[in-house]
Amino acid sequence: MYSEPLCFIHNTAAVVFWSNKLDFVAEMDVIGSGFNRCRSNDDTVTYMNENSLTSELWKKFMYLFEDDLDDRSVFSIDFLVFNLLKFATAAFIIPLWIILGAITFGMLWPPQIRAKLMTSRPTRQKGKASVERHRMDRVSALREDVSRLQDDIKADIDKGREELKTVRNVLESAKYDIHAEMNNVKDVVTELFECLSAA
Repeated sequence: MYSEPLCFIHNTAAVVFWSNKLDFVAEMDVIGSGFNRCRSNDDTVTYMNENSLTSELWKKFMYLFEDDLDDRSVFSIDFLVFNLLKFATAAFIIPLWIILGAITFGMLWPPQIRAKLMTSRPTRQKGKASVERHRMDRVSALREDVSRLQDDIKADIDKGREELKTVRNVLESAKYDIHAEMNNVKDVVTELFECLSAA
């Protein structure tokens, strides 16, 4: 009869469980990176396309800084008002808006500012390749760790089997010795009864 210690059974179950999970994670990484290649860079931040009040207001302020001097003369009222609006926007409105957004942890910032400051975007092809390479390196390192753990568990199980065989052999020899001793005691007791009954 052979029985494995409970810890070896749990370790083997853990290896099987994590091997399946790592395979699933690797498959999902490959599928996800395929979808990311198909998406354009403009679609990475979906909340920029929202028609929220702050987004529209930010677009209007940025429109002031586009260089379109049209047919305005330098001394016209339109030109002076336009430049005054540019200056007020650049000197007061935008810095105040950014400071208020920082105080509210980005809640008052327009989506464009949040996208610039709070998202990380890998560089085009080289960045994507390095990110995928990094992911694959991590997955392969995890697989190596799992295979190392599997080998350690197998070695522990083999060691446990050898110890169990040794214990079995010791028990068998002890059983044989006890059986032989019992036969000797039986023979001595039988001779003693024979001696007593003859006397």
